[in-house]
Amino acid sequence: MAGSIEEYGSRRKSPELIIRCMISLISGIITQISLLLIPHLFPLFSLLFQFILSGAVLAIAIISCQFIKRLLRVHASAPAFVFFHIIFIWVVYLSVIRQVVSLLLNIVFNAELAVLLIGFLRILSSDPGFIRHDSPGLVEGSISEDGHHLEETSSTAGGISSHNSNEMTSLSSRRMRYCRICKAYVMGFDHHCPAFGNCIGQKNYGLFLSLLVLFIVTETAYSVLSYQWINRHLILKENSSKCFGR
Repeated sequence: MAGSIEEYGSRRKSPELIIRCMISLISGIITQISLLLIPHLFPLFSLLFQFILSGAVLAIAIISCQFIKRLLRVHASAPAFVFFHIIFIWVVYLSVIRQVVSLLLNIVFNAELAVLLIGFLRILSSDPGFIRHDSPGLVEGSISEDGHHLEETSSTAGGISSHNSNEMTSLSSRRMRYCRICKAYVMGFDHHCPAFGNCIGQKNYGLFLSLLVLFIVTETAYSVLSYQWINRHLILKENSSKCFGR
């Protein structure tokens, strides 16, 4: 088991990962440029309409990038895409949007991004609950690769041993499952998250939920602040036009 995990880690450090990260960077830039065009093309529309339009444009951009990658037979790294997405939001905010944000909101939003980035890097390397072969909780031969327990046929008089064995096997199958991507058993396995590049299990499930909520809050705050910056920009532009008109 340890060898499988180490093999997976070395595979992620291969030169192929650099190429996948570059592809993710390009995909992220295309996606973010598509989103940035919405406030400029539709500045007079409501915030709700821009939210809906942003979702549609984001979906179209992601599908288009996926189609191009399949056409060119190249692969991207989902964690790298998420990382560049966070960095891009932070750079745009610091260089443009921060001008129209109050000091308190500026501190809060920067703190959100810092916690989000630290949490993301932490969950990448976190232990979701990997189980080694020498772990006493691992029942050899009791769990299949898809997480379902295998029936044990050994029996004794009265069937008591068989009942106890099946009960232990059922308990183990509920507590641990096998991840085909990480090639490891995970305690309390929920799913493998491609965006976070790790399994979600007993030890990092709380961190996963916290990051999910923080992502939603950060994206919403970023959209609202962007809308505020656009309105401020339009007002300044209108006032400037009136001054020159005089």
